Amino acid sequence: MGGLWNQTFGNGTACDMSGYIQLLADNSIVMLSSYCSAFDNGADEITNGKYDPTTGKISYEMSYENSYYNHEFFITLQK
Repeated sequence: MGGLWNQTFGNGTACDMSGYIQLLADNSIVMLSSYCSAFDNGADEITNGKYDPTTGKISYEMSYENSYYNHEFFITLQK
């Protein structure tokens, strides 16, 4: 779902934000679950999730708050 602390800062895979998203019939995307073992919590929500079947692009906004920071991530996945 996001990899800021691992991929950008090199803090290891325990800082990866894992989770499950679901593609709905209208091509919108919702979050089913999320977890980050380093912080023992998960993302708060996903908004504006969508899949474009023409381009194969998936995009969503993910909010995450922990005791240190509030984050807004803008995720785009492409083939």
